[in-house]
Amino acid sequence: MVVSVKRYLGYKRYKDSGIEWIGEVPEHWDVTLLKLLCKRITDGSHFSPETIDDGFPYVTVKDVINGKIDIKNCSKISFDDFSKLSKNGCRPLKNDILLSKDGTIGRAAIVKEENIVVLSSLAIISPKENKVLSNFLYYWLISSINIDQMYSFIAGAALKRLTIQTLNKMIMIAPTLEEQQKIAAFLDRETSKLDLLVEKKERLIELLKEKRQAIITQAVTKGLDPNVPMKDSGVEWLGEVPEHWNVLQIKHIDKNDSEIAQTGPFGAQLHASDYIDEGVPLILIKHINDFQIDSNDMPKISAVKAAQLSMYRLKENDIVFSRVGSMGRTALIKKEQEEWLISGQMLRLRIKNKNVNKQFLVYLFSSGVSSNYLQLMSVGSTRESINTNILRNMLIALPSLREQQRIIEYLDNKTSTINTLINKIHQQITKIKEYRQALISAAVTGKIDVRDEV
Repeated sequence: MVVSVKRYLGYKRYKDSGIEWIGEVPEHWDVTLLKLLCKRITDGSHFSPETIDDGFPYVTVKDVINGKIDIKNCSKISFDDFSKLSKNGCRPLKNDILLSKDGTIGRAAIVKEENIVVLSSLAIISPKENKVLSNFLYYWLISSINIDQMYSFIAGAALKRLTIQTLNKMIMIAPTLEEQQKIAAFLDRETSKLDLLVEKKERLIELLKEKRQAIITQAVTKGLDPNVPMKDSGVEWLGEVPEHWNVLQIKHIDKNDSEIAQTGPFGAQLHASDYIDEGVPLILIKHINDFQIDSNDMPKISAVKAAQLSMYRLKENDIVFSRVGSMGRTALIKKEQEEWLISGQMLRLRIKNKNVNKQFLVYLFSSGVSSNYLQLMSVGSTRESINTNILRNMLIALPSLREQQRIIEYLDNKTSTINTLINKIHQQITKIKEYRQALISAAVTGKIDVRDEV
């Protein structure tokens, strides 16, 4: 159970900071400009060097994750480009802070090793050691009060980007160095506990998802009757199936298979620059979760552009799923989602045979054997994917329509129970993360006094 921030006492005396959104601060704390506490505030490279397989780390926003820099998986560049960018001031020093300022605002990490260079989407902040400690500065930068400050500078802007000039205007609250150390030590300890708790709950979610997939796989490949006679499917990855089930290729489900499978529009047909705030929704891979389509943060395209891409429009009971990356993400299109489109990283399956329940196929494609097969058959030199031919030629085992419906009812019940548990754990994780953020903000603004907590 997460403990309320209210358990901690405040300081004895406060003063008005003179800034409305900060409010009162401890009487002996300073309210100043961030730039006055730092030796330099700059950013990384404004051009993207050519990346290579093995070289020097080139860090972007995506590599700053949960307060750490993912050196292992970041892009690599040549020694010549590394040297050039180092001379141009794009190389942070140990104990500098990296802060994301473009697109995703407010990610930060303390630099632990010096042989890296960064892209312009990251600010490099070098603290003055006699003014502010790196670990305290890190917590200030990721606090909700500072993130709100950063977003206030770009309110209304279409492009979420902070300039160095803007960062130089940022206000910061600074206690004494001794207090900074105690606050940072307290937050290191408490956030580590919370992070471990989140990690355990996320692992529990993964185990529940594995259990859900195992239940689905068993039902859609072996049926519900454990005593039914079995036969060899003739398909190595499928194994034995109930004797009365029909083994066939997907392309043979319908007599006319010309519309059965379709990829989304490719890059030349649709660009991110085509996205608008209002219009026809475009489904991306990230919008498919737990057999449902999440319309939050879904890009839109104009009616004119959608008309140009009319062959990709969806119909009720179409099946859509990812063809790159996580190939088990599958969903059934509902009536209200007709005319929506899918991205080029997805496939659409349209089955007209009335003896096939589309929800059964959704479960089938999300099963372990199907996703493993599609992963095995994926092609591509740089990024593996599946195409319409792979999908059309895929062998599946189909029971009668009545048995399909029984299996669907069984799986709806089983997966609903597991999904409810997963949602509850997600809610718990959200509350833990909210408490973590509240604790950081309260500590770095002096709303709570943690000097005696370490």
